[in-house]
Amino acid sequence: MRKYEQTDVLVVGAGPCGMLTAIVLAREGVPVMVVDQEWRRAARSYACALHGRSLQLLADLGLGGELEARGWRVNQQLFFVRNQKAGEVSLDRVGAGFSHVLVMPQSELEGLLEQALRQQPNVQLLWNHRLASLLPETTEVLSTIEKLAESATGYIVPTWDWVVKESFHNHATYVVGADGQHSYVRRAMGIEWLAGAAPEIYEVFEFSFTPEAGHEALVVLEEHGLSYYWPLGPDRGRWAFSKNQPMEDEYQPKLRDPVQVVHRGSKDELVSRLNELLKQRAPFFKALPEEVIWHGHVRFERRVAKRFGLDRCWLVGDAAHQTGPAGMQSMNAGLLEAHDLGLRLARFLRQQGGLELFEEYHQKHQRAWQALLGLNGGLQPGPNAAAWVKQHLPALQSSLPATGEDLGHLATQLGLVWRE
Repeated sequence: MRKYEQTDVLVVGAGPCGMLTAIVLAREGVPVMVVDQEWRRAARSYACALHGRSLQLLADLGLGGELEARGWRVNQQLFFVRNQKAGEVSLDRVGAGFSHVLVMPQSELEGLLEQALRQQPNVQLLWNHRLASLLPETTEVLSTIEKLAESATGYIVPTWDWVVKESFHNHATYVVGADGQHSYVRRAMGIEWLAGAAPEIYEVFEFSFTPEAGHEALVVLEEHGLSYYWPLGPDRGRWAFSKNQPMEDEYQPKLRDPVQVVHRGSKDELVSRLNELLKQRAPFFKALPEEVIWHGHVRFERRVAKRFGLDRCWLVGDAAHQTGPAGMQSMNAGLLEAHDLGLRLARFLRQQGGLELFEEYHQKHQRAWQALLGLNGGLQPGPNAAAWVKQHLPALQSSLPATGEDLGHLATQLGLVWRE
């Protein structure tokens, strides 16, 4: 075992929320270590849609131009009921931030954040390192971090696996858990989930097609679920279809890695499968799929942690919450949380505030998420809301690409009112 290392803040998880937390801290002059058990950022991943407020936040950090160059703008969201267009929302009607949504692979976003992070002083970014133990004490948090390495087993046909190469102790003033829905930090702190809705399973297709794509996202509201579409570029898109069946072990939670890379022999079968689903669920979609790039089943939960942290350990992103995928709300909310928590940690470490900074953080984001999940507040029908809007209110709440007051601004176009 190596000697112990010391840092002001240890960030566990190098996804977008973890890296953004570290960037904010580093820009404020706070030494930070980031660890992630993956061997690198994802080479490809689930697409993400950056909300207007997220784009503004990232532009303020100097990433706006690169993001716009790599992403695909979405200006409008259309809603369909019984194969007929029922309504639409213009995405420029938000309270703050950019007047559009930008869609890109999460791996592209992670690449830009990693580049920005490595330009900051006093930052250690350690891939292949996982958190193995966590012990909060009065003035610091003690942790054990393991460095992983590949090892081959077997003689004739070697099998590669990850093993612990070495480990070291870390002493941090604070720990940020940005380590996803199975967060080690959250579990180590004994923080449970508030009860949420049943898991949702989607069959997802990323595919190429002709003719050129538009700049509209599509949502098909169904009696027992929904289907949704995000354009990913001029000739590429993603459809996801809800599956009305019990959760099975084969359906994996959302990860940064692809759910299933399509092999050559299965492509024709999957194009046929996609066309069949489009005929059944979205016959109005006229683009012709040419090739399925990847396909899989993904499980999403709707829940929020009972607390966003305790003592010297705090949570951001999927470590603290999850919701349905159509509106891409969980990661975008996580980016706002990362920025907020990073600034609060910096203020505390500079002795510009006390422990109330962290309780305020918990209260603020817990309240926002209880409203977003409809546990306490959320969208309510106004006097001008149509019958289809009232019927599909929970699905609409998780489908609009915004959170908090911005969600309320968008929802006014559907006759809905936001209450938190």
